[in-house]
Amino acid sequence: MLAKRGRLQAILSAGVLFREDTLTKALRERVKQLGGQISPLPDDTFRESGTKVKTARLEIDLRR
Repeated sequence: MLAKRGRLQAILSAGVLFREDTLTKALRERVKQLGGQISPLPDDTFRESGTKVKTARLEIDLRR
């Protein structure tokens, strides 16, 4: 649950950007309804951690 004037930022698997299953599509729709966005991160974002996993950033800001 996000507070009425809350802010959420999360790192997700990049699959959230292209998967077409019911749950993922519902997540994208809900983020859109809340005025949020899901943005891909550069491929080398976590290179220093020794991984090449593709990721995305989810951001919802209800303070606006």
